[in-house]
Amino acid sequence: MKENRIVDVSVIICTANRPALLLKQLESILSSAVQPREIIIVDQGNAALTAEILDGLKESYAAIQHLLDHGRGASRARNIGWRAA
Repeated sequence: MKENRIVDVSVIICTANRPALLLKQLESILSSAVQPREIIIVDQGNAALTAEILDGLKESYAAIQHLLDHGRGASRARNIGWRAA
């Protein structure tokens, strides 16, 4: 069994109503031999869809934060993410 190495990095993912792409991105990150200390999801879309995806992943990787943002814009979402990191 391979052992993953955790590095002191926070990954920030900004999303809005793209659950399939979010899942693919998260699976790619979590299958890597080097994993981030935390993953922060800034969600500007359907929070229920995103929460459903994250619930399944939190069993294998607990360091996922799901932040809701009712505003719009990638810059705004990135700023929320880096502040949370």
